[in-house]
Amino acid sequence: MSSFTTETSRLIRAGRRAESRKKFIGSLVAAALIGCAMALTNGLMIMLAVSVAHKHWIHTLPTIGYWPACLLALLLRGTFTVTTRKDQP
Repeated sequence: MSSFTTETSRLIRAGRRAESRKKFIGSLVAAALIGCAMALTNGLMIMLAVSVAHKHWIHTLPTIGYWPACLLALLLRGTFTVTTRKDQP
């Protein structure tokens, strides 16, 4: 094999690795942004649900703020993710 062919194949492999790495980083960033958006949205939904339950049914239930609700949504998501992955064969 000539040195030109060897160098060309090395450059092609390096280019493919760079493209693969770029796709992976892009998908990682997208997943992180979607996860944050879901935690913020689910936090709002938990806060509203607790507020409705407080107003209509359980008057002694304390209301919850937005950031604690977001933390609760994030923790619940992590808990359910771990339990569902253990259940799968």
